[in-house]
Amino acid sequence: RTECAVRAAVASETALLLRTSEAEMSTSLLVLPRFASADFRRFHALCVELEDAIERDDALVDDVMLACFHPRHEWAGDVGEALHFDKRAPYPVINFLRAEVVDRYVGEGKTQRILQRNQETLEQVGVERLREMYRSLMVVGEGG
Repeated sequence: RTECAVRAAVASETALLLRTSEAEMSTSLLVLPRFASADFRRFHALCVELEDAIERDDALVDDVMLACFHPRHEWAGDVGEALHFDKRAPYPVINFLRAEVVDRYVGEGKTQRILQRNQETLEQVGVERLREMYRSLMVVGEGG
């Protein structure tokens, strides 16, 4: 429910990821149904703070990356309405990724294809259908 509790859970999950082999765990999800589910800006601000802390930590910067998802996520700027669904989830979620795996995928060109495919798929499905599908998943409410 609180930023302090989320920070503690993030520290715990980060430690778990780092002490577990890649073969056993290459990614992890922290689902936060009671933290800022209706307040995207609050959640986003905390995610930026957490990402900045990782960037400043020499012990973590080469090992961990975060990807954050929120029920009300919206990209800044004019990206097309369907693309906002790319980072939405029924609850606030922090995805912990091994930086080495992400770097490997970037080097292999996989991440760009994933992003492009996601965008194409979302645009093909269309905003109205995405909203309908998303509402069927929602517990906290999309608000629009």
